[in-house]
Order: sequence, then C-alpha cells, then structure tokens
Amino acid sequence: MASAASLMLGLIHLVLWLKAPREIVYPLSVIMAFSASAEAMIELAQMKSQSIAAYATLLQWQNMAVYILLLSMVWVVYHLLGTARRWLAVLITLLWSISIVINFLSPYSLVYSNIEALRYILVFGDETYAQAYGQTHPWKLLADISSFLILFYFLDAAIRSWKKADRRRALVIGGGTTLFILFGGIHAGLVDAAVIETPYMISFAFLTVVMAMSYELLSDALEKSYFARRVAAEEKRWSTLMENIHLAVIGIDLEGRIIYGNPFFLHLLGFPSGEILGSPAADIIHPDQKHEFLSRLARMPETGPRDHSEWMLVDRRGKEHLLACSSVLQKSDDDQVIGILTVAEDVTEKREIENELKKAQNEMERMSRVNILGELASTLAHELNQPLAAILSNAQAAKRFFLKDPPDLDEVHEILDDIVRDDKRAGEIIHGMRAMFRKREPKREMASPNRIVEEAVNLVRGEFDKQQISIELQLANDLPEVFVSNIEIQQVVMNLLLNAERAMEGISENRQVTVSTGWHEDAVEIVVYDHGNGIPAADIERIFEPFMTTKSEGIGMGLAISRRIIKTHGGEIKAENLPGRGARFSLTLPAA
Repeated sequence: MASAASLMLGLIHLVLWLKAPREIVYPLSVIMAFSASAEAMIELAQMKSQSIAAYATLLQWQNMAVYILLLSMVWVVYHLLGTARRWLAVLITLLWSISIVINFLSPYSLVYSNIEALRYILVFGDETYAQAYGQTHPWKLLADISSFLILFYFLDAAIRSWKKADRRRALVIGGGTTLFILFGGIHAGLVDAAVIETPYMISFAFLTVVMAMSYELLSDALEKSYFARRVAAEEKRWSTLMENIHLAVIGIDLEGRIIYGNPFFLHLLGFPSGEILGSPAADIIHPDQKHEFLSRLARMPETGPRDHSEWMLVDRRGKEHLLACSSVLQKSDDDQVIGILTVAEDVTEKREIENELKKAQNEMERMSRVNILGELASTLAHELNQPLAAILSNAQAAKRFFLKDPPDLDEVHEILDDIVRDDKRAGEIIHGMRAMFRKREPKREMASPNRIVEEAVNLVRGEFDKQQISIELQLANDLPEVFVSNIEIQQVVMNLLLNAERAMEGISENRQVTVSTGWHEDAVEIVVYDHGNGIPAADIERIFEPFMTTKSEGIGMGLAISRRIIKTHGGEIKAENLPGRGARFSLTLPAA
C-alpha cells in the first residue's frame, strides 16, 4: 500500500516535471517518491526472507533506497523552502555517500558487521516476518550522524522559514518532515538494536513525508496554474489594447533596434512589420534629430528616458510626423535594463492647429494695438505736432541769430540742443507707433519694468491731458529686469491706462490715475489705480473673459488679450474694486 501510494505520487510529480521541465524541484521529487516506493517493496521482501544472504542483500539495497530518498528529500527542501543551509546539505550528501560505499563493501550491509541468525516472529495470529540478529557495524555511526544532521537541517530550515512568515510551508514541510523522519529513525534504530520486535516500518514514515512534499508541490502547481491563467488574461487584455489603441507603441532594445511596434505605429509609418522590426530606430528619426536621439539612447541605461519628449519621425513616403512620447525602461527578470518602451501620440495636426491659432492670436493682439493707437490718433498727432512745431520755431530763431553781426553762437547752441531734444521726442513717438503696428513675432529681451511703464505712459499722456486727467508715477528703485516682449507688456499697460481713463467719465473730482511698480513676493508688480466708477460686482469675476465688456462701444477683447499675454510670460493679472471708489489692476512678471 505504501509503495503504491508513493509510486502514484511520483507519477503525479513526473507529470508536473513534464509540464515545467526547468523546475529542478520536480525531478528531485520524482526520485524521492520512486525511492520511497522501492524502499517499501524492499521492506516487504525482507519480511519474507528465507536466508541470511538474501536478507543482507535486501538490507544493502534498502540502505541504497534510503540514501537516494534522503538526499533527494534534502535537496527538495533546499529548493522548495529556500531557507535551508547549502553547506549543511552538501555535508549530509558527502557523509551519506561515504556511508553507502561502506554499505556495499560490507557483506552484511552498513547495519550489521555479521548476521548470526534470522528469527521468524508471529504477528496478527497467522503472519510471520523475518528479523535479523547480529553485531552492529561500527561504521553505522556515520549513517546515524548523517541522520541526525538531516534532522537538524530540516528543523533549522523550518524555523528560518517560519521567521520569514512562510508559516504554512514551514509547518507542512519542515515540521512534518522532521516529525516523521524522527519517528522512522528512532523506530529503525530500536529494531536494529533488538530493543523492540516489529518489522521495519520506515516506508510509512517516508510515505507521510512524500505526501507532505506532494501537498506543497501540488499547491505550488495550482497557484502557478492560477497565476498563469491570470497572466494569460492580462496578456490578452494588453494585446487587445495594443492592437486597437490609437497611440503608437514602440519597443527599442539597447542596440537601438525596433523590437516591437503595434498596428497603429506600423500603419502610421506605412511599414510592414517584417520590414521595420529589427531595423535601427534612428532610420525613422528626422535627420535634424538623429544625432540627439543616438546620444540619448547611449546614455539611457544610466540616466533613464525622459518622461516626456517629442520626436519627428519620417514615414515610408517621406512624410513627417511629430510624436509626443512617454517612455519607460524595460528590464529583465534579473533587473537588468534591456531597452525602452515608448507610447506616443501623433500631434502633427494638433501642432499645426496650435501654430495657426497662435498666428491668429498674434494678429488679434496686433489689431488690438492698432485699435488702441486708433483711439489715440488725434492725441498722437497733437503730440507729434508739438515737437515738430518747436523744431520749426527753433530753426527759424537759429537762422535769425546767424544773420546777426557777429552771429550769437551761444544762443544757436542752445537752440540746437532744443532741436535735438524735440527731434528725439518725435522719434520716440514714431518708434513706439511703428512697433505697435509691426506685424511680426514678438521678440523677448531683457527690459526695465520702469522703462516699460514710462514708454506706455508717454504714448497716452496726451490723451490724458486732453481729458484733464493727471498721471502719477510711483516707480520703485533697484527693480530687477524682466525677460519680456517689450511691445506686448506696453500694450497691456496702455490698455489698463485707457480703461482707467474711461472709468472716470462723468467724474468731476480727483481725476487721477496712479501707476506704481514694486516687488510682490518673488515677482515684479505693476499696478494701475483709478478713482472712477469701479467694476460692477456682477462682472468682476468675468472681467477677463473674451467679449466681456462694460462699455457700450467695446468688443471685450482688451483684458482677455492682456491676460493671455501676461500668462504666456509666466505672470498673473488681477482686478479688484477699491474701498470707496475706483479700481485696482495689478500684473506680476517673473524677475529675470
């Protein structure tokens, strides 16, 4: 019965081995189970022995079966628990190997140096079994030491496994193995010493051990089967996703070869999978980016890929595609970098739309500046007329001073200085108007916040004088420069100033606008105060929205454009009503 049960368990282990040929624990468990089956049959044959020679031969082969069984068991525990000491397993293997050599060199096995007789003992009323009597072999002590080391080996492995919180396995394998080997070893020793008169029953102890091992191996196999099904389901889910997702998925190895491309990627570039897979990824990168791509790929194992990047790819027809990419490292089972996996979105059309939108925004902002200058046309004409009239008057005066005899050169020098000053004033006005009208991409440069405010104020000062509104400047000293488009920030300040001027329509007293500069946390702040009618409470939350206006003739784009300009510069613009009367508009710009 014990032999058949061990044989059946061994066949189950054999099936597991065939399913997982790389798992070393399965062939070891097959050997262990078959050895237990053979040992049980040898025990049965010993019971029926009719001669000392036959009994001794069977005893030798029984020791051989035990040797194979114990060593396979030792190494099964080593691989299954993962907590056993390797040096102890090697020592046990060495001692038992020496013992088995002595076993076959001795005529009566390792157990007896001499068998004097066989006794036939009656059991269960009518059954008998053979029992040998003789002198114990002196080298049997080596096998006993090996058996004690095995016991210590299993106990130690079980305790260490318990400490690692693998308690079920520690109890089933470590505890069960230790308990039943202890039982089998003590019982066999007592039989050998003729202390008790029973047949050898080592096979039943080993059967129990094989059953414990089988329980764990089958549990592992069932768990692996469960997780294999889950992995297969996940793989199917991911493969379905990869095949249908409208994003390009590309796998690249350390040599820069494309090792995977999903259907969307292949369709995007127009390459069949057989042509693109295995080819260098640099071949599909735009020539302008190829050097940078190869350089970053070489550094990738140490630095890792960038979370987000953009690459221009060239398809089979030569068409360019801009891809926004997100990449991660791919690693092997031993945590070695083997490549990168990239998910990319084709943003070519999106960028084209964004560029067109940006052009439209720039044109709208330019038209807004033109609109502002249109409102100031009469004022600007007046502003230009003043320095031009002064230049004409001074030139006529200089001519008269030259006609004197002798010419009054001191007066002429003063007149020429006045002409230069008026000419510069007229030039500044014209330069500001040209810059506002100019149709080109705004250029950013280092600029003084105070200078920006002064230039904007100079352009609107004539209109303010015309409306009898005073402008007070409160400019902070030692402000850092800002990296901005000078014209765009001037446009924002002018827009705020003109809004302040309109806010004071119908106001007869305290007609003053204040413009200040200063620090606000880590940024430069420009503030425009007025003493007008303020912003209606219902509109203050929507004041910067497009087409939102409180004026009957306005289109509501000035403040919306101003907010976009300030945001693209990394700043912020706010509006609030002042206590009593008036409004406060403030904008911040990062200090350079």
